[in-house]
Amino acid sequence: PKAWPKRRLSVAEAHKRGILVNAFTQTFRCFEEGSKLLNDEHYQKNIDGSYSEGNILYYDICNDYVQEVLTSWYIELVSKYDFDKIEYDIIRYSATNLHSYLDVDVITDVNRVEDPGFTKYSMDKFLKLNNLTGDLKTLIINDKEIRAKWLEFKENELINFITTTTNEIKKISNK
Repeated sequence: PKAWPKRRLSVAEAHKRGILVNAFTQTFRCFEEGSKLLNDEHYQKNIDGSYSEGNILYYDICNDYVQEVLTSWYIELVSKYDFDKIEYDIIRYSATNLHSYLDVDVITDVNRVEDPGFTKYSMDKFLKLNNLTGDLKTLIINDKEIRAKWLEFKENELINFITTTTNEIKKISNK
């Protein structure tokens, strides 16, 4: 079989040929542990302190610095390249089962809980926002209302990131 040409097409060249070019991104999944770009505190942890998906790392969505870095990466992407579309993927937390404990007063087997986002930054941010003190993990285990607020907090952080980043992308692409 004939070898593929070694020359890569630029976005502009693809457009000249009538080809739409989409940027497909994996927003919060940041690959294997060996490819860390940020500090350890910037990656999601489970309630037991382990990484949320074993050796696959996910950025801490609630961390303001992480949000700023990711937004700046998107701004750079749309500023340098004339993509027709940018698609967010992996724009979520990794696997969680904490929703299944919303009707339980006290979680009796913490080892069965899978819920990412337990970084010091995120926990402190949540406690401050809700005027709470103490160990957030203990509060979540013992209080279903705090459990529900924790899930809502993480959802809101995700929505805020998407909204902010999308608005920044639109400012650039509408020029």
